[in-house]
Amino acid sequence: MGVLDWAPTPAQNAGADPAIRAADGTSGREQPSATRGVMAGVAALALDQGGALVSSGENNVYVVTTHSGITLKPGVSISFWADRDNTAEPTLNIDGTGPQRWRGADGLSLPAGAIQEGLLYTVAWNAVLPGAPAEWRLQAGGGAGLTSAGIAFDFSGAPADRALYDAQPKGKTFLAIADTPVGPSWVLYIKRSNTYADWSTGLPIKATPAQSTADAQAAADAAAAQQAAAAQQAAAALAQAQAAASARDIAGQQASTATSAATLAVASAAEATQLARLVGALSYDMGTLDQPPDGSTNFDFGSL
Repeated sequence: MGVLDWAPTPAQNAGADPAIRAADGTSGREQPSATRGVMAGVAALALDQGGALVSSGENNVYVVTTHSGITLKPGVSISFWADRDNTAEPTLNIDGTGPQRWRGADGLSLPAGAIQEGLLYTVAWNAVLPGAPAEWRLQAGGGAGLTSAGIAFDFSGAPADRALYDAQPKGKTFLAIADTPVGPSWVLYIKRSNTYADWSTGLPIKATPAQSTADAQAAADAAAAQQAAAAQQAAAALAQAQAAASARDIAGQQASTATSAATLAVASAAEATQLARLVGALSYDMGTLDQPPDGSTNFDFGSL
């Protein structure tokens, strides 16, 4: 039992905390003990909300043990240091209440890396918003600002609320949230310098941070798919070019072979023609040769 179990109505606190005797008619001798009980309860709450707690647990289940000892109900809020980064949507198990969903201040899932080792986080149990599930909501996170679905910011509110942070130093961010006929409008502003009210031009975020992140991922996936398709087309074109070059080389070799054969055939034909002429020159009709007058066999080829 502790401060978080005390009631806002005085009459309901008569027996709200066994460590503090506050019922009507209590002996004055109980006053010192009651005072010490109040002091202990306040000190426990100060530790639970002042940064004296460190999470433990495994994987993405964060376990925290408080000094007050809490039950899950509206108004419960604690602060603790994260002992590790998250790698997926985290849950919180505080004082053995079981793993409960832990989300950003806007109710969106906390992506991998949103919770960082060594940063101080403040969470509140949400069970009062109409239509919203009962869960732990992130209130603040170290110097990283409020983080949800990949969008980090230091302050948020209606567009006019930005003026409340005009004196903030360079680098601080403000997320302006407004309702429009087509849905919520999100615009992110960044302090450009330490000069009063020196904000950057607003950076519109489509619909919600989660949708903007999803759209960005979809665009990246589409670009990757187009790049892969272009690479496949380039590979196919290269293969076709290589095949055409190979066919051209083969055709060139065949043409060279045919040219060589034709040249050889021409040479052979020339040789055949020369031989035919030679044979024709040597052909004769023995009947036309004149035998020498002396009756010898020395024929005279001059008559050919």
